[in-house]
Amino acid sequence: MKGRASSARCKLGGIVAALAVMGVLTACAAQPAASTDAQGAAPSAEPIVDAAHWESRYPDQYQSYQEAGHAAYAHDGATGKVNAHVDVMNPPPDYPAPFMTGCLSCHSSAYQSVLMEGLGDDLFAADVETVKDMIDTGITCYSCHENDPGSLTPVNRWVLDAAEQGGIETSDGNMVCGQCHSMGDFSKQFSDPDSSTWSLLQVGLDPDDVWDYLVAEGNETPIVPTAEVVFNNFLGSTHDKAGATCADCHAQTAVDEAGASYTKHQWQSVGTDEALYENCLSCHSGSADDRKKAVEARQADFSAGMADVQESIDALTRALEEATQAGSADADALARATTLLNKAVFYLAYGSDQSLGFHNMGYGSATVDCHETAREAAEEGLALLA
Repeated sequence: MKGRASSARCKLGGIVAALAVMGVLTACAAQPAASTDAQGAAPSAEPIVDAAHWESRYPDQYQSYQEAGHAAYAHDGATGKVNAHVDVMNPPPDYPAPFMTGCLSCHSSAYQSVLMEGLGDDLFAADVETVKDMIDTGITCYSCHENDPGSLTPVNRWVLDAAEQGGIETSDGNMVCGQCHSMGDFSKQFSDPDSSTWSLLQVGLDPDDVWDYLVAEGNETPIVPTAEVVFNNFLGSTHDKAGATCADCHAQTAVDEAGASYTKHQWQSVGTDEALYENCLSCHSGSADDRKKAVEARQADFSAGMADVQESIDALTRALEEATQAGSADADALARATTLLNKAVFYLAYGSDQSLGFHNMGYGSATVDCHETAREAAEEGLALLA
């Protein structure tokens, strides 16, 4: 598979300050989904079963799901995962309505069945109040299970279609996370009602292919949120090749009062719940503390590499500003240097890993390609302006 094999080329990078990094709260919600479209007619999709419906059958999972949120992803104004849609639907006064609508594709389980079905080609023409009237649920059990908690079923169909088009194969267990934590083309996902254009998985995982596609589309400055390239970073990694899944590391196994084990639905990381280091021991020898030290060492190395490449990008940014102000470079050189800056920023961001390298522990030299491509692009731009 081209997608899986080539993804190993690009794992190392950084969180680039120049990018608009969007915090995504993938989550669950207990409120029922809206059941009508803008005109009051029921959408054609299957109604979403309210999360509370499953409480009696899965009491421990439901309780942990209700608790998910602040402890794991606290930020100013956050309502937590259970009400992930609320953050999105209370934007600043000047926030464009299409952006709010686009963000709901991952912040609400009702996006496809209510907004897409209800608004159709007018999806991004609706104003803020219309969308608010239609959506009253965050991410429920439905996003990962549909209406069958015993299954793993991703519901964002456009991402699944894009992954198939891009030759990407992985388990449904990974895909329920990848449907929101993979890179989208936000220039389309916030404007084009044709959902087949939204996911960049359609061109695979190779960063060269993604960059070439974006350039051909006239989008050299894409938004690349670190939370939404996690799936791209993980596939083809050491952990992925070893058979680990997202849930193996992010979903802690607990024991109920009767002694039965169950999976906690809180989707945390070792950065927010160090008990998750125990999960490492199902594959790794040693102790949880040993794994913590190994992760911290990897993250320190990752951060140092990120900072090093960022310095080159910052130097090119300053050189472009100075050359533009001084008129010391011709228009062609400025245009080429600007493209190289955009390329460097993209490659560094695409290879970024919100876990600071944890997703690809034990990386080999091939994974430095993305890092080096960003550095080379920045240095080439500097040479043009010298």
